[in-house]
Amino acid sequence: MLYMFPLYDSHTHLADLDLREDFASILTRIELSPLNAVVIASSTLDDWPVILKFVQQSPKLRGAFGVHPFELSAISFSARELYDKLELAWKQSRSVGNKVIAVGEIGLDYDRKDAAERQRQIEFFTMQLLFAKNYNLAVILHIRKAWDDFFAVLRNHPDFCSLRILYHNASCSIEIAQELLKLPELFFSFCGPVTWQNAHKIHRLARAVPAERLLIESDTPSLPPASHRSRDSRPWMVLEILQKLAELRSCPTEQLAIQLEKNWKDCFG
Repeated sequence: MLYMFPLYDSHTHLADLDLREDFASILTRIELSPLNAVVIASSTLDDWPVILKFVQQSPKLRGAFGVHPFELSAISFSARELYDKLELAWKQSRSVGNKVIAVGEIGLDYDRKDAAERQRQIEFFTMQLLFAKNYNLAVILHIRKAWDDFFAVLRNHPDFCSLRILYHNASCSIEIAQELLKLPELFFSFCGPVTWQNAHKIHRLARAVPAERLLIESDTPSLPPASHRSRDSRPWMVLEILQKLAELRSCPTEQLAIQLEKNWKDCFG
């Protein structure tokens, strides 16, 4: 079947070590698909030059530089030094055009983390948000078991509330979502789990979020949709996520796809 409506994958990890050897074949499939754009997010500093190399290989690809909270244990320098490294890498990326459009994947993840590690996460998260604010870049946000401190960071830095934020793998409660919707440019990005049969909490969230705040992502190579649960996720699988969102919201798939295209442009510019 030929799909004439636009598709956007707002979050992947195509620069992961385990995927680099397969990048050429994945890119070929992307080029043949109806995908208009795919964002490659980073987890570590080592991902940044790989992402810059990859995004130059197709007009469909965009990049994001940042450090995931899980990767901070490998960093011996300060949050301020990370800001400087981000600034240098982003300025170097400008030599190939406007291909790096976001800071991410960044955030707070308190799963099995002690108090000292949590404070360090807050420091690095805050500095990366400051970089995004200063350079007018979108943010790809990862949050787990850390909502209180996320909102505390915003209270301490009210200018961050105007950031364009993609909440990756959206799965929060309706109550948290109501608070997030007070941020004028925060978007809820759904990936494979929204297609899973028993993901009732995520289904409720997907119905509750206003259409103008929705995005979709593959989170390649993680969290595949229901039809590929035994395999890695890939960017073109966002079609299944789009179709499930349309089903949950009782709206035509094409209508939702057109709205998501506008949302993608509003989020990433």
